Amino acid sequence: MKGKRLMGVLLAAAVILGAAGVSGAKETLTVWHAGSLNAALKDVEARFLEKYPDLEIQDKGAGSVELAQAIVDKGGCDLYLTADYRNIEDLLKPQHATWNLLFCTNAMVIAYSPKAPRAGEISAANWFRVLARPDVAWGHTDPNKDPGGYRAIMVLQLAEAFYGQPGLEKSLMEAPGHRVVDGINAKGVKKLMEWGSLGYMLKYRSYAVADGMQMIDLPAEINLGDPTFAENYAKASVEIKGKGDEKITMRGEPVVYGLTIPTSAKNGARALEFVQFLLSPEGKQILEKRGFGLMTPAPATPRDKLPAEIAALTAAQ
Repeated sequence: MKGKRLMGVLLAAAVILGAAGVSGAKETLTVWHAGSLNAALKDVEARFLEKYPDLEIQDKGAGSVELAQAIVDKGGCDLYLTADYRNIEDLLKPQHATWNLLFCTNAMVIAYSPKAPRAGEISAANWFRVLARPDVAWGHTDPNKDPGGYRAIMVLQLAEAFYGQPGLEKSLMEAPGHRVVDGINAKGVKKLMEWGSLGYMLKYRSYAVADGMQMIDLPAEINLGDPTFAENYAKASVEIKGKGDEKITMRGEPVVYGLTIPTSAKNGARALEFVQFLLSPEGKQILEKRGFGLMTPAPATPRDKLPAEIAALTAAQ
């Protein structure tokens, strides 16, 4: 009898402790984003958590295309931020997303290590000649996973006409030192560049700013960062993998980031609050500090599908 009473007491205690554990569990917000947003979102998330200390953010930075394909395959996030707003249009709409907010801009640069061969001679006028040298290793991310990868190739295409160098893209893509690097392992890539074994990267300005790297600013006509040259950018195109065996042709456009709350989101309410904070003066200040340009006002496709809170905020900008 005493044994039964003891067992009952233990079971009751377990139930109480279990309930306490559940009630004490933190609410979760899952954010998937372009790797080029790593530093900026780390800052934004830290400030956001000051306002919501009971919240836990599960953050994943990777190639935007790869993340979009993961959402299509299995869902998994409450908020998706991509380095190319077209990824939402082409890969997620209409089944996995109903709206797309365009919120910031970036540009392509040549980031380099001071230890790299010929680092003392590279300039905006001769970078393509330096990268073609047999003693130089240069790279970009995988175009099938990351918009930064296909945008790097677009820069090479645009450079052919701008510098009057027919065959420039082909010669650089076939150069001995050309590398397609894993953009997901950003720390590893940074180490390679610091050591000088990967001397140069065609990458986003925000990456170079965040890593404190030296860089060559490319002419606006080819850096994909100036809406004034949108017509010229459209002359470049790269084919990438789409859904299944599908191929998608990505055309040159100014670098514009987009975000959405996927239809499969489990915590859309908290994701909405996060977006509101990102678009606040405090959030936008962080983006600017990290090397991004702002979309003011922030366009949306379509605007009538935006949550009312975001629509009101962007319309007031």
